[in-house]
Amino acid sequence: GAVSLTVIPSSGPAPLNGVSLRASVGDPAGWKYYYYFFCNSPNAPAVPPGGSNPPFSNNGSELATSSTTANYSNCNYPSAGTYTGRTAVLKYQGSDPFSTGAWFVSSNWRQATKTVTVQ
Repeated sequence: GAVSLTVIPSSGPAPLNGVSLRASVGDPAGWKYYYYFFCNSPNAPAVPPGGSNPPFSNNGSELATSSTTANYSNCNYPSAGTYTGRTAVLKYQGSDPFSTGAWFVSSNWRQATKTVTVQ
């Protein structure tokens, strides 16, 4: 299944604070996920991240959940401009994506973006 991202609100006057990024995956039950959120990431971070701890700087994450949705509500945009909210989601089965090797398979990662416009 694919991942989708919703941004609430997606536009407003500066400063635009407390913007919520909500990721949703379209998978049947039985999967687990690592969700990562980026308030402004116009360029896709490389996945899989190297090592046992992700080197990319995420604004917030909800780790090792079986929930098909996750939310991060702390994006702040202080000045006018166009920003790119992003989520990167790892899909895996089993207790640990590192010991099963799921972390290191790029096809287990999915990303989605949404534009945030600040006037």
